[in-house]
Amino acid sequence: GNRRGDGRSERAHPALPPSHRGGVLRMRILVPTVVLLCQVHAAQASEVLLQQLETVGYQLDIGLLQMLDEVLFALEQEGGRVGRGSALQLGCGTGIYADYLKSGSRRVKRRVICVDPEPKFGVFKRKGGPRQHAVNILDPDSNTPVFREQLGKFNLVFTIMEPSYFPRDRQEEVAKFLADSLLHGGRLVFLSDLAHREDGTTMTKAEWKREFRLAGLELDDQLSAHGRTACDSFVNMKSIQVFRKTGATPRNV
Repeated sequence: GNRRGDGRSERAHPALPPSHRGGVLRMRILVPTVVLLCQVHAAQASEVLLQQLETVGYQLDIGLLQMLDEVLFALEQEGGRVGRGSALQLGCGTGIYADYLKSGSRRVKRRVICVDPEPKFGVFKRKGGPRQHAVNILDPDSNTPVFREQLGKFNLVFTIMEPSYFPRDRQEEVAKFLADSLLHGGRLVFLSDLAHREDGTTMTKAEWKREFRLAGLELDDQLSAHGRTACDSFVNMKSIQVFRKTGATPRNV
């Protein structure tokens, strides 16, 4: 198809930028991924951890990074700080998405902080990488999120599946934490669950949406649809949602 000067493919869309599916993006993602895999093995990570990476969370899922790249590009076109500002990732795992947030997207240097409830992922801390914290965001003896340090608020919050793995009776708190971590006008890029389970072990998509609305977020339908279109992935694309922090908290949802 036609190409723009910035290397992105032209695609008919009335309000959002066209998709970028070229080899340049794939190489920007693949090269640091291979390097990170080498670092993992060089660090002699545990056999259990390596198995988890290979079978669950580390399948070189370029599709999700394409989605994130498209969303970030759309936000950059809006101007302001959202597309280029600070970012928080919940459930950072190996840190590949965090690395991309920090330096992989058009040379935008963001302040990126990651939190993950699995302390074993501390093996991936490395010089020059995003700050990672292996912490539990929920105090089991309290109803409020806790951290080892004050993280502040962010222009962008990004999480894939992680919220659904918290206990069902704590997921409302996780939703509030994600909303409270955003600056006004900031965006939450949210993927609730791989299989989008409806068996009661996780909130449904509608329930997550309700909790976010109660916490002052509104669904950005257009950007959500754009992200889903850009995602060549094994995940349930219908679960990808982008929310905007408005601060409005409706009485009835």
